[in-house]
Amino acid sequence: MSFIVVFHNSYAQLLDEKALKKSTKFSWEKAQETTPEKVLKLKLKEEEVALFLEKIETYIYLQSLDLNNCNLSELPKAIFKLTNLQELIISNNPITVIPSEIEELKNLKWLYATFIKATTLPSSIKELKKLHTLFLWGSEITYFPPEFLELKPTLKILNIRSVKISKKAAKELKNQLSDTRVRYSYRCDCSF
Repeated sequence: MSFIVVFHNSYAQLLDEKALKKSTKFSWEKAQETTPEKVLKLKLKEEEVALFLEKIETYIYLQSLDLNNCNLSELPKAIFKLTNLQELIISNNPITVIPSEIEELKNLKWLYATFIKATTLPSSIKELKKLHTLFLWGSEITYFPPEFLELKPTLKILNIRSVKISKKAAKELKNQLSDTRVRYSYRCDCSF
């Protein structure tokens, strides 16, 4: 008896920014009605995250994952298996830590993590050699590890408006990332 071993190539043709923006964003319900390799963009609701994680290995071609407002206190580690991800939206979640495993998302270009609870980024973020845009607006970030500056060659947009970093640290970061458009405004801790 002989066995044939088939290796599944998980690397899809990565879309450029324009094509990715134009591609269909599937809801979980619509994603279930089509073949997984056609699902390049997916938007999940809070109650759908667990269902998606059960089937995550079938969505290896996914290039954009929107987990906005899914009440996640942590990022599920299974997400880091999605090595074709170019866009990850984790905004408006009480995420307290960005795990070091984020480095596995080698194709990540756009990371939206606004209004999260994490106070720093992992030093492994330096491995995201394609990262173009990072939105941290309104997050609890107070510290950027020195390794963050290794993103200087590709990082073109950094939005740190209303984060908890000091004005001095923000100005220093802006100077160090001279080719990056850094958007910063001081966080108001006003109570109305």
